[in-house]
Amino acid sequence: MADEGRESVRRLTAEITEYQTRLQASERRALVDPLTGIANRRGFEERLEACIAAGRPFSLLLADLNEFKAANDRHGHLVGDEILRQFAGELKAQFRSEDAVARWGGDEFVALIIGSGKEASLRADRVRHWAIGDYKITLDKKTTVVKVGASLGTVTWNGAESGQELFARADKEMYLDKESCRKGDRSVELA
Repeated sequence: MADEGRESVRRLTAEITEYQTRLQASERRALVDPLTGIANRRGFEERLEACIAAGRPFSLLLADLNEFKAANDRHGHLVGDEILRQFAGELKAQFRSEDAVARWGGDEFVALIIGSGKEASLRADRVRHWAIGDYKITLDKKTTVVKVGASLGTVTWNGAESGQELFARADKEMYLDKESCRKGDRSVELA
């Protein structure tokens, strides 16, 4: 009877371990964007709130692909998906491991940059230099070159504002940058 009890406890322990492993995997998947493989909005918001709670200095960079809908319509949704995948990879490559990069939604991406506003400016310059430009998309043995442009908004947390307030400021900066692109001050658009 004691042996049966030990075997039952062993089986139950194994089942609990399996369920815990599945739960952890499910929680990780809930925080990742399935198309791009980077964090999703939920995962990013958790990280943002943790930074605010810790009171550490950080900045936020918001990136919106210019004319993405037109490029998606012109080249098709599969090309559009590949643009998002490649841009996400290039964007993430411009940040350090302590920073956080996520797909906010649609063709909008966001990064949380740990440190000073100077560090955020450096990262924004890297994004403009390395993540924006020509992308080669190959589908069904056909290669399409798409010029990817993005408008950026970068702001530094003031130590008192909420995540929503900080995001609103970054959004405003990003739209000012987008307007600058439309006026021809900068020519970086999806084509």
